[in-house]
Amino acid sequence: MPANVSVHSTPANHTGSPTGTPTPTPSNHSPTGPQPGVGAPNSPQPKAALTRREVEEKPWKYIGYKIFSQWLASDADFFVVRRFENLSARVILSLQWEISVLERQLEELDDVFSARDAPDVNNGSLHWLDDDRRALLADIQVKLQEYNKFVLRHSALRERPPASKHDVTNVKNWRATYPHAIDPEEASFIDREDDLINVVPVPKTPLRTAVERFIGLGWNRLFLRSPQRFDDLEGGEKRPYFEYDPSSTRYYSDSLVDGFFTAIVCIIGLIMLVTPLWILMFVDQPIQQLGVITGFIVLFLGLIQSVTVARPFESLAATAA
Repeated sequence: MPANVSVHSTPANHTGSPTGTPTPTPSNHSPTGPQPGVGAPNSPQPKAALTRREVEEKPWKYIGYKIFSQWLASDADFFVVRRFENLSARVILSLQWEISVLERQLEELDDVFSARDAPDVNNGSLHWLDDDRRALLADIQVKLQEYNKFVLRHSALRERPPASKHDVTNVKNWRATYPHAIDPEEASFIDREDDLINVVPVPKTPLRTAVERFIGLGWNRLFLRSPQRFDDLEGGEKRPYFEYDPSSTRYYSDSLVDGFFTAIVCIIGLIMLVTPLWILMFVDQPIQQLGVITGFIVLFLGLIQSVTVARPFESLAATAA
């Protein structure tokens, strides 16, 4: 929604002569001192705080990209952008074709200078290389640098995991809370879910992901933290984001969550190590003992796989150790 902004200027009060004659200024050594209201700077008047109704009526003015950018940067789970997979592939193919054309031109020149009826040219020395091929190689070098740099950067992006559905939903919820804060066409990037990645991906274990999704760990007061402090909408005073947006976003402390899971895993791991020893004390049959050992090995493998981001063979190695 375009904003119609009117700029009002107040005419200045001039004390000088209309003909341009300079007006004498009072001496700084006047015994009477500065007169009240003359030459004294006007103290800034305090601005009235914005009301929630004003913000909701014109979110494109008072929120916009300023607050949206601050919100995205406030947590790694929110900072979701597009990878542009299809466009990157197209650019790579275009650069590849341009280099192929230059390659073909170089091959044609090589054939010309190595023909039987061509003048004797030392094709085995770069020192005696002709100007045409030297200039062509310079163009190829520039294109190859551009191509290689783009491919390497794209491969780094390609290795990033896609943004989780939970993270994408967070951004969609913010957009739904302020549907007109960002231009709908510009905010539609969040609908390309298959092309979204986290700028800073945070690896999470399957157990933590399940707890956050189904139990709602982020809403537990034990793990809540205050968000980073943002500038007030009118500038000046520092206020936390949730003071004017109390229901849309809550933050929890990763250190507290990690400590909680570490304690739980240690307790469960200790129980799984000690319990089979006590069970084996009361089991005499070898088949039963083997069944107890096998069962706890499977349980331990499942625990390792659910509480770490290790690969399956790494989990097997940890279980065997």
